[in-house]
Amino acid sequence: MITQQARDVHFSSIVVDTHSDDIGWVVDRGEELAEDTDGRQVTFPKMRQGGVTAQFFAAWSNPQRFSQVAAVRRTIDFIDAVRQTCERNGDQIEMAYTAADIRSLKAEGKLAAVVCVEGGHSIDDDLGVLRAYYGLGARYMTLTHNNTNNWADGIADEPRNDGLSDFGHDVVREMDRIGMIVDISHVAVKTFWDTMETTENPVMASHSNASSLCGHVRNMSDDQIKAVGEGNGVVCATFVPEFVSEGLRRQIDGLETDPVMAFDTQQKEPFAEPVKGLKLPSYEGVVDHIDHMVEVAGIDHVGLGSDFGVIGFTPTGLEDCSKFPVLTGEMLSRGYSDADVRKVLGGNVLRVMEDVIGQ
Repeated sequence: MITQQARDVHFSSIVVDTHSDDIGWVVDRGEELAEDTDGRQVTFPKMRQGGVTAQFFAAWSNPQRFSQVAAVRRTIDFIDAVRQTCERNGDQIEMAYTAADIRSLKAEGKLAAVVCVEGGHSIDDDLGVLRAYYGLGARYMTLTHNNTNNWADGIADEPRNDGLSDFGHDVVREMDRIGMIVDISHVAVKTFWDTMETTENPVMASHSNASSLCGHVRNMSDDQIKAVGEGNGVVCATFVPEFVSEGLRRQIDGLETDPVMAFDTQQKEPFAEPVKGLKLPSYEGVVDHIDHMVEVAGIDHVGLGSDFGVIGFTPTGLEDCSKFPVLTGEMLSRGYSDADVRKVLGGNVLRVMEDVIGQ
């Protein structure tokens, strides 16, 4: 049960989710986010029910399916899908490019859509493509997906660049110059530290948790979390169940196929069948990660990045974005002040946007 205090705090706050793949359902399935389709985790009705002000929609091209050249076209298709969705539904949602845009749309009672690019392979080793994405509205780029690309090593692939190559450093510097947030989720450890040495701006981890609580390779060490905070950046807690629960991670490690992450929007049967015996975490587990990252990095450096859209299962109580208020209720019950809850819900991400992109 959400208390009235929690509802008041939540729905008066600017709530920002820094990562969703739901635009893939528009590109690959012809669905409409304005419609509350069963099974979709982010739709406009659900955003309103959950008090979500701004959604970052990720343009992701699976590097196992798309060449770098093909990924450029697919990324443009994804960005165009977000823009066209906003045009078709301008009474409900608009594109946002700055923190000021998000605040203005909140005041108007509208939703905000922000575009991001997931995976540096999608620039096809071309800074001109990077700049073009920015011109089309992309406001952060994840340097890698799990894969290693030609200039940056990913967390779940063989290294080829010893972190960032010379061109990889150029990519980071160009992102700094044009005002594009560097996202360090998915990157290899050496890539992370090379990035932190090169960038002059705050960075974002758009959807990562703490490896101290769950040892998944995608999660971040305390040293990494602390470094993001010291650079005035933000680490956004994610809802991917096997990034939340160490017990579930160990269960899945023993399976031939990962039932949580084993699909994308192009598959014929997108949602995996439940696997008997899997014990999913609850939304309280997500707040455990928030607690830990606040302790390590400080209250000014933690946000929310669901990764909704391509996760087959979710923590119980966080089945879709309409459930976001449970996080506010849980944080308040643990003693967070109203002001601190507002920072985690979106205020910290807005600050990073202002620092990197400008007003």
